[in-house]
Amino acid sequence: MRLKSLIKDSYTALAEKATQGQACWAAFRLARGLRLFAELLIPQRFFRTTVAVADPANGRRASFTVWGNKSGVWYLSRCFERSGLAVHETRDSQMTSTPPSIKFVWHNCAVSWKFRQNGWLVLPGQVRSQVDLSRGMDAVRARFLRSAKAAVRSITRQGLVYHIVPCDEILRRFYDEMYLPYREVRFAGNPIVKDFESVRRFAKGSVMLAVTDSRAKPPPKLEDMLGALIIRQNGKSATADLPGLNGDPLVALERGVVEALYYFSLEWCSSRGIERLDLGQSHPFLDDGILRFKTKWGATVEATQAGVHNLAVRFVDNGWLGRHFLANHPPIVYCSHKPPTADRKLPTPGLIGVARLPAGELSYRGLRRLWRSRMINGLRELLIVSDPDSPDESQRLAAQFPGVRILPCYDLRYLAEAVNSLSR
Repeated sequence: MRLKSLIKDSYTALAEKATQGQACWAAFRLARGLRLFAELLIPQRFFRTTVAVADPANGRRASFTVWGNKSGVWYLSRCFERSGLAVHETRDSQMTSTPPSIKFVWHNCAVSWKFRQNGWLVLPGQVRSQVDLSRGMDAVRARFLRSAKAAVRSITRQGLVYHIVPCDEILRRFYDEMYLPYREVRFAGNPIVKDFESVRRFAKGSVMLAVTDSRAKPPPKLEDMLGALIIRQNGKSATADLPGLNGDPLVALERGVVEALYYFSLEWCSSRGIERLDLGQSHPFLDDGILRFKTKWGATVEATQAGVHNLAVRFVDNGWLGRHFLANHPPIVYCSHKPPTADRKLPTPGLIGVARLPAGELSYRGLRRLWRSRMINGLRELLIVSDPDSPDESQRLAAQFPGVRILPCYDLRYLAEAVNSLSR
């Protein structure tokens, strides 16, 4: 009911615009609002799920709620599982013995400003990873992280090479024999999978980059491919997406075939004069494995324009679950979110990272570890939430790390207000 009242207030303001001669704009925004209401009323797509959480180490229990589709619930549940907690999903909020500590709401991006105004943190639904190729491949290699440089040495040592092949004739086999098996291993349990028609539309007019051993004769057959992905070019920019692996996906992952796919995509695009390569979308969390895999190739994180939904987060109490979430799954949040106006589109705000560091670990070594692991290209700054005994001393420590700011916060219920006030 709270969500519906927020949306109703925002669209009441749009209705007032209609009386001021802006009827077309108001009608357009009202139509998008009705679409969101329809999604909320269809249980197959949007529903509220309560997830009970337990810490096996000490027996602590808590819960959080998610308004969203199955894929959103699946990902947030896997986040907490990845950090060692036990989770149990249910649509019945009465099955949990405690009220939720965190609320997550997937919502239409047109009303994100209203959530932010009412004390929520707003995350982009997805973030994109883009690599700047305009200065040549040597400049790109200079931005590789240490793990990426080690992967390139392994690719060279194994004698892996790439081939560019048309994907029209083998697209169906690629989808069935390479793309789906890899996705089932990499994203086990995710109920959302791209259907073949979506893949076919993306591949129309595109090429397929295939990785093989040096012994394979060109053009390689599907049986000779170790892995492949599709590259779609649009002028001076391109998108590399839909990776697939041949044979046993686990063996190919250990061999570094996925690293070879993305490295060779950078090389081929650079040789073609492409200035910008999009490596696809990732979830807006600094610990997300796919996001970290892409940023090690020198990618910059940007808010995606393709998604319709953003994610709003509110900490209901100052319990252990909220602190655990910020410490283990630091979110990427919008640093501003202005309401739409009649004379311009929705503005694209910048991104900041929000992580937590306990006061006992607030030292030069602790900040250095967090800065090296959480600060990525594309973030305006990294906010470190802590409860320091000496705020002035903590700010002097943070000044030694570019883009880092300490945000004293002794109660997570007021965190969103503190973060949002920094960019008003």
